[in-house]
Amino acid sequence: MQKLRAYVEEIVELNSAVALAFWDQRTHMPPQGDEARARVVARLTRLAFDRLIAPELDRLLREAEIESAGLPDRDRHIVAHWRREHDRKRSVPPELFQRHVAACVAAESVWEKAKEKSDFRMFKPLLEEVVMLTQEIAHKIGFTDSPYDALLEEFEPGTTTRKLRTLIGPLVDSLTLLVRACSDEDPPLGLPPGPFPVDAQRTLSHVALKAIGYDFSAGRLDDTTHPFTTGIGPGDVRVTNRYKEDDVLSGLFGALHEGGHALYDQGIPVELSWTGLHGAASFGIHESQSRMWENMV
Repeated sequence: MQKLRAYVEEIVELNSAVALAFWDQRTHMPPQGDEARARVVARLTRLAFDRLIAPELDRLLREAEIESAGLPDRDRHIVAHWRREHDRKRSVPPELFQRHVAACVAAESVWEKAKEKSDFRMFKPLLEEVVMLTQEIAHKIGFTDSPYDALLEEFEPGTTTRKLRTLIGPLVDSLTLLVRACSDEDPPLGLPPGPFPVDAQRTLSHVALKAIGYDFSAGRLDDTTHPFTTGIGPGDVRVTNRYKEDDVLSGLFGALHEGGHALYDQGIPVELSWTGLHGAASFGIHESQSRMWENMV
């Protein structure tokens, strides 16, 4: 088990470097760094991917599985996690995976420029490439009913499109009635149109994050085109936000939403660091925490 732990730690360390490069790309990277960043991120993720699908990991997992009955719960979960990751990804050619990552990173940078200019045509060819490569990966992984099942498993383990239809379908009628009822009511009074200085909004976001318990000694707040939260590693969970001078609530609720994500990550036990178990139980659980702070608290 000790050899397996040491092996997967390197995968997690490489992914930590990728997270840092991604954060920098969307916060501080100079505009002309796009091509180099896509190349570097693709290389780092390829190194982690090669290690993930290697026969050596399969061998270490088999050894750990033989002794799994005598392992502590945490170690059994480590084995199960990496077995799932290894088995799912080893059918994907490394070259395809690397091309997909490079395409996503390049598309991200172009999307920011296209959004600023409101020009979808700039982004369309890159989006088409990302979709094509994603579909190819889904078919390599395999599925029973829908290609989306292969992708959905990455975010919500055990969930399928068929299960989602069963879950979401009954909500349609009740939500439609709710929207109609709200539409019949007088709209609430709006806030003054501003302007609300961006510097003051940053301060408000900082105060709000601190008030809900976000630890700034283990994180930071930066500007970006579209808000996101990323965990670089233990003691380093970063929040980003954007601000509109004519809408102070956009920045405030953005900070609370991302703060909810960050609180989840900052609350993960430190002993799970570098094991592969330091992430969320699922993206749905993660999003529930952000929406709770944004919409309920």
